Amino acid sequence: MYQAADLGRAAGGADFLSAGELARGGLRVQLLGDFRVRAGDRYVENFDWQLRRAKSALKLLTIDERHRMHREEMMTVLWPSLSADAAANNLHKALYVIRHTLEPELRSRASSRYVRLRGEFVELTTDGEIQTDIKAFSDAAHWALATRDARACTEALRLYVGDLLPEDLYEEWTLTLRDQLRALRVDVLLLGSRLRGDEGNLEEAIALAQLAIAADPLNEDAHAHLVLLLAQKGQRHLALQHYRQYQANLRDELGVDPGERAVEVVKQVVGDQVPARPVVTAMARHRRMRRHSSLDPLPLFGRDTDVAKIERLIDALYKEEGGVVLVRGEGGIGKSAVVTAVASRASQAGTAVTWLTDDEIPVPETDRRVRKTLLIVDDPDEDYVELVREFIVADPGRVVALITVEADDESEAAARRLTDGLHGLKPVCRVTLEPLSDGAVELIVQAQLGAQMSPDVVDWLQELAQGNPHYVREGISALLGRSAVACVNGRWTFAGPPPDIERSNLRRPHGHEAG
Repeated sequence: MYQAADLGRAAGGADFLSAGELARGGLRVQLLGDFRVRAGDRYVENFDWQLRRAKSALKLLTIDERHRMHREEMMTVLWPSLSADAAANNLHKALYVIRHTLEPELRSRASSRYVRLRGEFVELTTDGEIQTDIKAFSDAAHWALATRDARACTEALRLYVGDLLPEDLYEEWTLTLRDQLRALRVDVLLLGSRLRGDEGNLEEAIALAQLAIAADPLNEDAHAHLVLLLAQKGQRHLALQHYRQYQANLRDELGVDPGERAVEVVKQVVGDQVPARPVVTAMARHRRMRRHSSLDPLPLFGRDTDVAKIERLIDALYKEEGGVVLVRGEGGIGKSAVVTAVASRASQAGTAVTWLTDDEIPVPETDRRVRKTLLIVDDPDEDYVELVREFIVADPGRVVALITVEADDESEAAARRLTDGLHGLKPVCRVTLEPLSDGAVELIVQAQLGAQMSPDVVDWLQELAQGNPHYVREGISALLGRSAVACVNGRWTFAGPPPDIERSNLRRPHGHEAG
């Protein structure tokens, strides 16, 4: 119908195991496309494993972000139908095989360099570093989405050489993470396609859009984007043909028609009103920077300590049969981003994560096999209080509510109503997010502008934002919108005297305009 995507060019893979140096005690694991391990200088291929249960146990430890699991949890996940004694015996054999596969020279009763049993926990531990391609891809993808840089998109896509653990396609413990990684890749493919299109490279933009559709065949944004690209390339008949095929597939599979975005694009194509691709300058590209959202996260510069603290509180509350963590801070300080990071890590660790939104009222999980539930409530209003209370008190398992609270009277009143309503049934912990350090602010500035910046620009933004990441980004948008900065020889500097802009002139968090 139209030119096929150049898969090799668009997503040419990288050999993760062989890239760079690895300390003798280090561990590097590939989980995308295949399962391979490098332990120091030793390479262990997928087919080298003589015991499937050992390979599965190592995979389970590797995809856990902390590379550490309770032995009973491992037994439940890997051998749910076996008795406790039989599962324990399987785990013992699996750990033995892992140790001696990674270290054939390991003597009997000697301690392994890589796998250890500490109390009731099994953990991967090395003298060097544990590296996985899923973390490398995730970090690179988030950086690409944050910086909106075409080369960063290409580098991230090179790391995604296939879906997560294809031989474990139907294992429940792989499903959620596989879907998350697939969705993240689609986000990067679409961003890369848009950026290549902005540059006038329509052939590569079309190839990337095709890859996004192949990965997510019902993604309306991807189809609408491809229709637009084909029309802009002068292939109007192919654009309409693709839309009709997409429309037919939707009706056959879901019994629905395309949404407003796709319909609007095809109307432009039919009416021959598709705008030509402009030549986009660096300044114009930065004026169109996307706003931060849960689907387009910025790196959490300067928040590692806060994330770790919240995770420790949550772990402690699970031992108390649940409770509440209130994350407090001024608007734009990064509460939602921190909570999203905590929720993502919890989900990867096997916790059931539920978001309370205007569109969806969660139902407490009744399956007793679900050991942990994390309820996320981002800036609740008064109407949410009773819903949250009922969810927590119902406590079908161990429930922790992670709630963001704006530092204003209305939000804190809602939080007080909630905690008072628990009547001492559940403990409540509080975390206040403080302003970011100057160093963290500088990293955000560099991520947003995609280049070095002069010290006077950084100082101006730090003075304006006072450690609030929302106002860092709004300040950058204000500078770009007023053409107050220019990128000269890869370095952003003021085009004239620094502008006189105050916080009150900027857009407030959550899209409310300042008065």
